[in-house]
Amino acid sequence: MRVLRYAFRLPLLFKYSIDIEVAWWTDPRPVDIRRSRGEVVTAVKRALDDAGIEIPFPYRTLTFKDSLRTKVLDLSKESKEEKPD
Repeated sequence: MRVLRYAFRLPLLFKYSIDIEVAWWTDPRPVDIRRSRGEVVTAVKRALDDAGIEIPFPYRTLTFKDSLRTKVLDLSKESKEEKPD
């Protein structure tokens, strides 16, 4: 297993988010940059999970002036009714 050395800081604290800036060292080839980025993101996510820190997901609530009509489709029934060309 390769040991990654990286540093991070929290440059921006917003009302609904915390931006985490991470810097690390890797070889300059594009394939190494992509591979190391995945490893660093995974390591940061694992560390946050292990510490019990949840990354909040932005939720959006949409409201409409009038009620929306909905219709439930039975897709299994529809696929049986398809006719070949």
